[in-house]
Amino acid sequence: MDESEHLAVATREIDSLHVFFEDWFVGRAERDLIRFERDFLSRFAAEFSYVMPSGARLVFADLTPLIYAAHASNPDFRIEIHNVAVVLSDAKTLVVTYEEHQRGAKRSAESSHRFSTAVFVIDHDRLVWRHLQETWLAAGD
Repeated sequence: MDESEHLAVATREIDSLHVFFEDWFVGRAERDLIRFERDFLSRFAAEFSYVMPSGARLVFADLTPLIYAAHASNPDFRIEIHNVAVVLSDAKTLVVTYEEHQRGAKRSAESSHRFSTAVFVIDHDRLVWRHLQETWLAAGD
């Protein structure tokens, strides 16, 4: 794949995951273990790590029960993804950045904006999330 193909695949993956998050947290998605496995768990490497905007670090085993328990917990939650860009790509790895804009998130400001860097492992025709780091952006950014 060339860089434009990597960008297209990464954009689809990032958008798709965030549609899942919105549907899950709002409660549009049925709370079903099969769906959760297919639409969330299967996307991540067992070694996945996440650095939250606060600097706290979670591993996949910590994150999974938190996401599952948050089903239908946030009916006003909305996410938009902007400015996906490829930072590095080769045959096995893809590093991208993007902005995530949230509205209506509980336990957060009215709106929150994050700058995210994601590391993916390329597994044949799909991307597997390996690492994600988010940093707060000012509301106007």
